[in-house]
Amino acid sequence: MTKDYPWRSVLNDELHSRPSIYFDAPAVVWHEAFFVGNETTRVPDTLLKLGLKNTSDGKSGIAQTTSGRIKWEIHAEFVSLTYVIQWSGDYNAIPLREEIWIKLVNEMPGQRINSIEIVVGLAGTHDAKLMLGAETDTDVAVSAIGNCDAEIWSTFRFNEANATRFVLLNHNLNAFRTGRMVRRLLEIEDYRLMALISLPLAQDTFARCSEFETRLQTIVDALGKEAHQQERLLKDLAQLASEILDVSVNTGERFSATAAYAELVFARLAELREQHVDGYQRLGVFIERRFRPAIRFCAQASRRVENSATRVARASDLLRTSVQVELEQQNLQLLESMEKRVQVQTKLQEAVEGFSIVAISYYAIGLYKTLLESLSHVEVISGLKTLLTLAGFPVIIVAVWYLVRRAKKLTHL
Repeated sequence: MTKDYPWRSVLNDELHSRPSIYFDAPAVVWHEAFFVGNETTRVPDTLLKLGLKNTSDGKSGIAQTTSGRIKWEIHAEFVSLTYVIQWSGDYNAIPLREEIWIKLVNEMPGQRINSIEIVVGLAGTHDAKLMLGAETDTDVAVSAIGNCDAEIWSTFRFNEANATRFVLLNHNLNAFRTGRMVRRLLEIEDYRLMALISLPLAQDTFARCSEFETRLQTIVDALGKEAHQQERLLKDLAQLASEILDVSVNTGERFSATAAYAELVFARLAELREQHVDGYQRLGVFIERRFRPAIRFCAQASRRVENSATRVARASDLLRTSVQVELEQQNLQLLESMEKRVQVQTKLQEAVEGFSIVAISYYAIGLYKTLLESLSHVEVISGLKTLLTLAGFPVIIVAVWYLVRRAKKLTHL
């Protein structure tokens, strides 16, 4: 029997894990995103009471209200809510935020990072500038999207509800494409703001790195001037390396997330298939002109931390090498000093050995002479006393020398 891979069903369901809400114009879309970080997220009670229908992975779901549909979605670091309700198309009757929506927003975990209102109208019927409240054309960014089947307008400023309003004018989008276009716009703003969370952190990181580099330069300057302070300099470098590592650990994940979110923003902008509308700045150009430099700044902050760590590591290696060379020089001097002592001791030992031979020979010769004198009554010895005395001296000296050298060799064994 064929066995399925344990996660086969999960992997297949990933294609259906984040369904969109499809709708026709005119309509109003409210969207809120909440930064939760690594906190555990649960479904708000209000959504459960509305009969939320979750996907198989439990990370998104859609609930029905009397006015429209609410979508709840969990992302890696944030949770989002999207509410779509139909609209009559009357300028004076644009729906206000309903009580159930306000209650649901208040139940959401974390901190609000994004709030968007998209008014979806019909091209030729609705005036986007009027709905945005824009005073001049320079205040507005506009793009024709989806092969010019719709237009998206925005000032990217907060309105009276503290939300960013977009106006989508539909030329020729069906319900499916309208839902997909709105989803892309919401994701662009969610991911853009999530990416920019790192901007204050990057600014602080730049300041910290400037401090690190100043301290490192001070240590490097002292390397050649304070050779006797190498131990203190090593401690200073170790402390500096520890602080840089702390910054790297605390910022690395955030900067990596920024790069990932930025990539998603640029991908979603490309999916809009924007075209220029005469007299207005394109939406993607407006976003990229301000967003891309911020992302580059965050990337540069990340690289600067890495560069600071690399420079400190090199300085540490240099100082350790300097210490090692100095230790080797000290060891060499010590060995040379020991060698000189050995040579002196050897010479002293040889001198003592010579003195010992002389002294022993002197006493041995004295004993030999005494022996000859005591045997002088013997006629043979008496006649040869002078010859025996002269012949005995070198023999005694050689014998003493041999015995002393022999004793020395036995001592070294």
